[in-house]
Amino acid sequence: MMKKNSYIIIIVVIAMASFFGFHPIFSLFKDTSAQAFGSAIFGTIFTIVLTMFLLNKQTEVSETSQKNQVVFKEKLALFNKITDILGKCFKDGKISKDERPELQLVLMGLTMLAKDETIVVFNDLLKDLFDEETEPEADITVTPEQRDKLLKFVVACRRELDLDESSEKSAKFQEQKAEQLQENLSPTLAAMGTEKRITFSGWDEFEKSQSADSRKETFIPIAKAVHYLIIETMNKEKIKPEINYGGGTFSFKVPKDNAKTAKRTFARFGLLDAGNKSCYLDFLYKNAEAKMPIGAKNFRPSIKEVISYRFKSIEDFDKWRESIESAVITSYNFLSTQKK
Repeated sequence: MMKKNSYIIIIVVIAMASFFGFHPIFSLFKDTSAQAFGSAIFGTIFTIVLTMFLLNKQTEVSETSQKNQVVFKEKLALFNKITDILGKCFKDGKISKDERPELQLVLMGLTMLAKDETIVVFNDLLKDLFDEETEPEADITVTPEQRDKLLKFVVACRRELDLDESSEKSAKFQEQKAEQLQENLSPTLAAMGTEKRITFSGWDEFEKSQSADSRKETFIPIAKAVHYLIIETMNKEKIKPEINYGGGTFSFKVPKDNAKTAKRTFARFGLLDAGNKSCYLDFLYKNAEAKMPIGAKNFRPSIKEVISYRFKSIEDFDKWRESIESAVITSYNFLSTQKK
């Protein structure tokens, strides 16, 4: 920056000196040849400095152009990589544990190359996909809302690459156009994974479907025992939770009217862990300082207020039955405004 400004300062100084000092200096030269020689020197110095400035500016513009071309190519490659990864995930309606590190790694590349707006949009998508209630080893089911966030990220990439054909570049116009583009494409994107979402109307349908998988069938008796224990516990407390049945899991949620925040799942059961050797009950909340219930473990080492149980046999459930019952009530009270 200083180097660029120095050329401008020198040119201005020479120009001012020539303008104000031309007559006094040239009045010292009586001979016309000396005056011509002096004029030539002034003109040469001014031309050299001006030429240096123009060459320096041209070099700077050329370097900037080359850098922008490289950055553009890198951005385009990175954006394509991200959309390819997410496209595969969203096509089958889930994100596997092997696909998670790829998404977390590309965030670092995005942080280095992308603008803040694009980073924020992508980070918002990741936070939605990998919230603190996500089982570390479990597959993540993609929701229609998350597909909309993917589309929002794609639109942000388009804006950053400056692919808008319009000559109008005001921020308000760009935002309106982006929203219109997302609104037009959203129904198409939402329809892509609709058939992949697995939901069941109740326990009987869930049991019948999941029993078809020999790996899951082993843990159906434990799942049934946990399922009815939680329902029985809720009935005793006169609580009517929302129950969602999905592919390999079922979860209990605090009703929206009674929830403290958007976080409502107070218990979730999964038929298979990552190693297919046990089933689990997690998303059970407690105060971080409270004593750990018998048989329970921290959901993650860094999260002290969420616990889980692992079952290898029905005997494990029988041993921890009372502990589970108490943990379920504690978890509900943790997330609900309706204390029991």
